Amino acid sequence: GGECSGIVRAVGPGVTRVVPGDAVVAIARATLSTHVIAPAHAVAVMPENLDFVRAAGLPIVFLTAQHALETLARVARGERVLIHAAAGGVGLAAVQIARRLGAEIYATVGHPDKREYLRSLGVEHVFDSRSLDFATHIEALTVGAGVDVVLNSLSGDFIDRSFAVLRQGGRFVEIGKREIWSSEQARRLRPDASYAFFDLAGMMANEPLRVRPMLDRILSQFRSGELKPLPAMVFPMEQVVGAYRTMQQAGHIGKIV
Repeated sequence: GGECSGIVRAVGPGVTRVVPGDAVVAIARATLSTHVIAPAHAVAVMPENLDFVRAAGLPIVFLTAQHALETLARVARGERVLIHAAAGGVGLAAVQIARRLGAEIYATVGHPDKREYLRSLGVEHVFDSRSLDFATHIEALTVGAGVDVVLNSLSGDFIDRSFAVLRQGGRFVEIGKREIWSSEQARRLRPDASYAFFDLAGMMANEPLRVRPMLDRILSQFRSGELKPLPAMVFPMEQVVGAYRTMQQAGHIGKIV
């Protein structure tokens, strides 16, 4: 686990951001534990309108989606955004953020039930993430214009096909973990487009103090109701192996907690 919710039991010298007894969310190492030590800049008081289960699955996916779409892609109202694997944690967070920014959403997801779930949220353009046909559908729907932004987490031929539906001068943001392209590869294929790779763990390691204002902003948006908690499939600790198997098989919508 890389994130959690819980109650502060003790703080180190100079820590004023939280106090013992506070209910908090945190990004930390080895959070599948009864007690966790976390850096103060990655801990924040939990919004009162959330419970511990929903809060536990909140930090990583919303930090990733918000930084990717707002900071790196600079999504503007009326733009078209393609979100791959849109029924997962980051995907559903990205759907919320893209909608709040006024974007038109195009989404892919693997299972028919998950596609139906996205449609129930009002996402009109939903395609199969196990087929490359999504590109043909998008080309037809946009009359060849393509999308302004791609938020990618798929690998292999899906990367090429995603670039193919990116409009001239569009923005491609990579958040995947496998077969990641280098900037040089992207430039060779699409010199007109911007390409960015984002890894929250890398930011935590190299620019940790950037996380605090980002986390505070997201939590304030949950307090105001601008952002909503994601669906969660909950496992007791005794079933942690089953939880990981479910994750491996992508048998869930939203987050596994």
